[in-house]
Amino acid sequence: VLAEQEPDLDLARTAAGTLARRAEGLEYFIRSYRAVAHVPDPRRQRFKAASFVRDLERLFAAEWPDIALETEVTPDLELDADPDLLAQALINLLRNAVQATRERGEHLLVELRLLGDGAGTRILVSDRGPGVPEAMRNEIFLPFFTTRAKGTGVGLNLVRQIVIAHGWTIEVGEGPESGAEFRLFVR
Repeated sequence: VLAEQEPDLDLARTAAGTLARRAEGLEYFIRSYRAVAHVPDPRRQRFKAASFVRDLERLFAAEWPDIALETEVTPDLELDADPDLLAQALINLLRNAVQATRERGEHLLVELRLLGDGAGTRILVSDRGPGVPEAMRNEIFLPFFTTRAKGTGVGLNLVRQIVIAHGWTIEVGEGPESGAEFRLFVR
């Protein structure tokens, strides 16, 4: 545009603005892709589940004061995990649960349960949202898959990568009251 004899400055401004927006979009994509492409190796340690959940409760209350978080932890339960990676995974699941719960607009409650018995430990995150259709339950863990207009499709993939890095499994199904329930099976 600028190489013409009499350049159209309005067109040049529009083109430059478009290029700037596209560059921002590409930068956002690259940051998102980097988050998906590289999850650090877990630095495992043993820690009390109850104090870990109390920290998550405080974070939750600060971030989403209008949503109730109900927690349950098996007494004296200890986890063998990377507490930072596990916290990131659970924060991502809690964020999704909050968004789903708000979609429904009623009974604004999210549940986090860490339950241990002789068979192992289960970590459950439940919401009161619309749920995850059965046909989409495998797709939601794929990189960049999203059903939200402003979603990145990175959060659940990152959760899955953290779970796999620990040697665990994850699934999604229906929650106890409605909505979705994400279940991490810890070995």
